[in-house]
Formats: sequence, structure tokens, C-alpha cells
Amino acid sequence: MIEWQTPAVVLDGHDSGENGAIITFLTAEHGLRRASALGARARSQRSLWQRGNIILASWKARLPEQLGHVRGEMLHPVSAVLMESPQSLAALNSACALCLETLADRQPHPRLFEGLVQLLGQLCRNPGQVPWADIINWEQLLLAELGFGLNLASCAVTGAKAGEGAVLVGVSPRTGRAVSAAGAGRWRDRLLPLPPFMVPGAPSTTPTTAEALMGLRLTGHFLRQDVFDAVHKPLPLARATLEADLGAALPSPGPSPLREGSEKGE
Repeated sequence: MIEWQTPAVVLDGHDSGENGAIITFLTAEHGLRRASALGARARSQRSLWQRGNIILASWKARLPEQLGHVRGEMLHPVSAVLMESPQSLAALNSACALCLETLADRQPHPRLFEGLVQLLGQLCRNPGQVPWADIINWEQLLLAELGFGLNLASCAVTGAKAGEGAVLVGVSPRTGRAVSAAGAGRWRDRLLPLPPFMVPGAPSTTPTTAEALMGLRLTGHFLRQDVFDAVHKPLPLARATLEADLGAALPSPGPSPLREGSEKGE
């Protein structure tokens, strides 16, 4: 019998037989796993397996390749804490959906797991105030873990670095590299706007709603282009809804900074 025990984040669950469920969860050492949880739909266990909860997962199986069985002990009831905060709950659902749709089974991503735990902690710290900068930073980390990291530290045209006189104002929608005001030239209107809080080394500030939307549109563009378009799938509904709802919160939401069908900048 093979057994292990480790902290995990519950990502999803589906009914399986009488009172049971197939639970999908993320761990640092064992990656994304799916396992059978006996009695998961019983009243005594139902709250444990809610999306976003941080649990101590105990997994066992006869062979390593088997689905196996999982038991859990609550470490932090994230779902219950955020239940009365729709935007924070939407951010939780978005992060879980992105993990479900992008991560390969059983492939460890310890940095991403640690970042997700920290993000859930930030969401719970003040559920009424969504930590947009933390959400967007975690999505950047996800892109990097998948091999599509953004390069926002220096200008792709002039080579000037942020903090050394370069004012980085946009990002190439094709390459994911930042471009300065001096280097943008005639391509400036085709760049994705780069909100100041995303520039490496910038002072830590709380982004405005407009800046947060710019950040979500920026990471959302590269999630669509580099991750989901490649497998002919749309951005997960939970993530698309998070972005759309934030846009609706602005008095006069403008069009996406990247026009559909336009020629992409370098």
C-alpha cells in the first residue's frame, strides 16, 4: 500500500456513487490529483470538500498509478470565509478553474501551489476588498510555470530597464515583452497597456479598478493566446466572468485595448 499526507487545495468535486465523490485537489509535492473520497457528500463531510478549502489530504492506493482514495482534515475553511463576498468568491473560482484547465496531472508545481495558498490567504484576510494585484501576480506566475512568462523588466526595443529611466507603458501582444514610451513609436496604439503596479520594482500600491482591469486583460490575453487557443479551448468561464464583472464596475467600460483582428505588434 502506498500512502502520503500533505496540505492541499480543493479544486473541484463530482458525485460518484452513494455519498461519494471524485475530488480534484492540488498539492506542492504531488501536483494535481484526482481521488475517490468516500462519504464526501454526507452532511458531516460536505463542507470539507468545498472549492478553495485548504485541507490536510491523506491519499492511499495499492499502486502509484491508481486513482486511490483520499481523506481530508480541514486546515482553513476558505470557501466559508468568502461565502458572503461575491467578488472574492469569484476570484477563488477563477484561480481554481485555471488550475483545473491548465495543469497536467501529477506534475509538481510547488511555487504555484505556494502562490495559490498565499492568494487564498489574502482573499480571506479582508474578503470585502479584493486583492487584485495578488490575483494578477498569481496569474503571471501561472503563465511562467506553463512556459509563457511575461518579460516586464525592460524595454524590448531600447533595452532600457524599469527604474533606470525607462517608462514602460505597454506590452507586445505577440511576445509578452514590455515596451517603453520612447521605444513604442508608431506601434504604441497596438500595445496592451501596462499598469504601473505590474512593473517590476515599482512601489507597492493598491491598483485602481481601471488599473486592475488593465492587468486582468493583460494576463487574460496571454492565457487565451498562449495556453487555451493552442488547445482550441476558450478561457474558463469563471476567469472570463471575473474580468467581465470588473469591467462592468467601471462607469464607462471601454473596449479591450487589443482590437480583435488587428495586426499584432512586435
